[in-house]
Amino acid sequence: MLQSDGLVNAQAGPIRTAWVSPALICFLLGLVGAISMIVLTPPFQVPDEQEHFHRAYQLSELQLRGTMVGGRAGGVLPSSLIELSEAFLGTRAIHAERQITAQPLRDTWLAFGRPLDPDRREFVDFTSTAFYSPMGYLPQAIAIAGGRWARAGPLALLYLARLTNALVAVALLSWSVRLMPIGREAVMVAGLLPMAVFEYASAAPDAAVISTAFLFTTVALRAQLRGDWTADEIAIAAVSGLVFCSQKPVYAPLLLLGLPSALTGKRRKRILLANSVILVVGLGATAFWIHFALSKDIAPLPGMSIADQRAYITAHPLGYFKVIAHSIWHHRIFYFKSLIGVLGWLTIYLPKIVYVSAASALLLSILTEPADVPRLPTLAVVWNIFLLIASVLLIMTSIYLIFEYVASSTVEGVQGRYFIPLLPLFIATACSVITARPFRKTSRMGLSVPVPMAIAANLLIADVTMVLAYEVL
Repeated sequence: MLQSDGLVNAQAGPIRTAWVSPALICFLLGLVGAISMIVLTPPFQVPDEQEHFHRAYQLSELQLRGTMVGGRAGGVLPSSLIELSEAFLGTRAIHAERQITAQPLRDTWLAFGRPLDPDRREFVDFTSTAFYSPMGYLPQAIAIAGGRWARAGPLALLYLARLTNALVAVALLSWSVRLMPIGREAVMVAGLLPMAVFEYASAAPDAAVISTAFLFTTVALRAQLRGDWTADEIAIAAVSGLVFCSQKPVYAPLLLLGLPSALTGKRRKRILLANSVILVVGLGATAFWIHFALSKDIAPLPGMSIADQRAYITAHPLGYFKVIAHSIWHHRIFYFKSLIGVLGWLTIYLPKIVYVSAASALLLSILTEPADVPRLPTLAVVWNIFLLIASVLLIMTSIYLIFEYVASSTVEGVQGRYFIPLLPLFIATACSVITARPFRKTSRMGLSVPVPMAIAANLLIADVTMVLAYEVL
């Protein structure tokens, strides 16, 4: 377990004057918020949740990689699983328009009576997730394996996967808040955005990606500020990096977060060794998994070609950067809203007050950071900005390569939630750059009530919005 050091204590002192720690507040709010969303969100009303559920079930049977049938990827699973998703979605198609329909809770409870019938099987198509790394599905797969042992039905397995996924994500998030050396309250706000909690309360691996990216950034920032890595920090960073990088390689730049201290620190060889271990584990395992699991036989989406798109980007780099700049500007409002919360299948917008409240709480938490807390040196700030830009470019490029027509003038598939794993690094960098803090004399005790209240209110409004949209009650 990581021990507190002088670096962290410099910030922790004022915080401990409050009646309860931010980490405990984070855990309680996250737990209550996630459980309420688990119950109130109808089955498979999180984007691609049915595919993630099928992948988690496949892994619970120790089937590590998907199989190919007619250009589609998936696995031979109990027929009751695909029948369950069809009952709630109205179709077995992966790519289909998802309408908002009434899904009363009483009807959902009736589906708990469906038996698993594990011997009746068929090929289930979940091409989008069939070759995802197992790391982001460990909580769900373990929960499903336990549920199968207890002879639970398919819907019970889904809710077990949701619950376990949420518990692990909230625990890791709270640990991150406890260890965060800069911008602790702001990181709590970021980790408990309605969009993030919505993902925690699902069977999707995004929960693991977000929580491990938060934990990795926290540990790397501690090492960056101290100018050295402990053995515990190296181990935690390596495992966290393995999870989020193998699941979403677009966040690989985060693995380089600790490098500036290798240029300015006193223990350069030790720091380089620590970063080498983290890179080898994160990138090495990711490369191994891609080589082991990914199939070249997956049929591309109609009219799209990764090879041709890559050739276009290589031949027109300036034009491609214009595409990215245009896309960011054109979709900036959607990015902002889907960062804070656009629920369901990106069909349920929250009331305007939630977007204003969440952004205000985040900004206030940054502006009230005490002037005497640790700040990142200039080199680290510049490096962190570079890593943030690199990650954004990778996110945009991955969508452009796979889901856009060749030479398309815009990138359409990017969602604001893709940027949530980058928020802790953004917050730490912002806290180190912003020197004019008009509210820095505000006591932490003064913030210990309004910020958690804003988080709780936003999560409650999100719940009510879901209930009204799906007529749950």
